[in-house]
Amino acid sequence: MPLGLSFVLIGFFLWVAENGATYVGAWSYPHQLDGWEPVALTKFGAWALLISVTFVLVERTRRRRGGDPAAV
Repeated sequence: MPLGLSFVLIGFFLWVAENGATYVGAWSYPHQLDGWEPVALTKFGAWALLISVTFVLVERTRRRRGGDPAAV
């Protein structure tokens, strides 16, 4: 599976989980105080971007420390 597709899928499932959590009342955003509404679709893109940036930062940190990814 292409890495970009995996970032998009992870972002999508995090967005779905966030909608589920707000639906059952784990937390509420200000626009959901009068009743449940789905989390904005823009959050899906934010989750995908967060995952991709996280992977890049971890990879750069591992290379800088000289860690062997195969050893983990």
